[in-house]
Amino acid sequence: MKLSLIILLVQLMSSTKIYSQQDSLRFDELIDYSFIINGKSNSEFQTSGTGSILKYKDKFYLITNFHVLTGKDSKTNEKFPDLKDTNSAISIIFQNADRKSKFIVIVYPIYNSKGEELFRTYMFKNQIIDISVLPIDVPEKVLKSFFEINDLDTTWSYEPDKKVSFWGFPDGNFKNSWQPTEMTAKTVRNSQVGEFIFDPYVFFDNEPIKGMSGSPLYIIDNDNKIKFLSVVSNVVDDNPKIKGRSVYSLCALQLIKKMYEEKIPSVIGEEYDY
Repeated sequence: MKLSLIILLVQLMSSTKIYSQQDSLRFDELIDYSFIINGKSNSEFQTSGTGSILKYKDKFYLITNFHVLTGKDSKTNEKFPDLKDTNSAISIIFQNADRKSKFIVIVYPIYNSKGEELFRTYMFKNQIIDISVLPIDVPEKVLKSFFEINDLDTTWSYEPDKKVSFWGFPDGNFKNSWQPTEMTAKTVRNSQVGEFIFDPYVFFDNEPIKGMSGSPLYIIDNDNKIKFLSVVSNVVDDNPKIKGRSVYSLCALQLIKKMYEEKIPSVIGEEYDY
């Protein structure tokens, strides 16, 4: 099976409250957990982006943008005009758990046979927010020490003008063989966390390159811990000080908790050799 590739960064981040035991994980170790995915229509692979996987209790959840997952614009819920169709599936390229050279491609549907969504998308004031979660089954032979969520309700604050980093995979840029590209930025405005009085976005001053959509955006806190702040969404064109927009990670964490409580089943993929 010949695939055109896009990349998924599976994040293993350390936060003293939201995440569990692995707070000693070094920033440069995150690249050890990068995978490759495709957004697929019925006929071809067509969308590119970055994403993350988190483990909650005994379940695994893929986090990425709504537009990367579906091929639809989150503002209109319509297909992007340059695509032949919306996506019907995604593929992830996993490496064997022993980290040897063997790679395994798993294709996951995002709709069931009735056309119903297998993923969940965050809504704010009846509007689609550009972040979605897909529960996935991860085969044991590719399992690693995925980062576990302990407390989904814990939040933290940060100051505007704070330096942040995001890691993703620009189209056509396979830096150092599977390793993501790092970009740094400065936050411009932070929204209200929790009930989200304002839109749940974090804005920053560095324009993300195509293919960086869905990249996890990190903040290095005063305690020198890595914290998952938000998910890169899109470029902002109408403000000279703001170049990029990202969605608070708390949106995804709330979706994960709700899906787990509702016992939403994990999507089982079809395996291919790579």
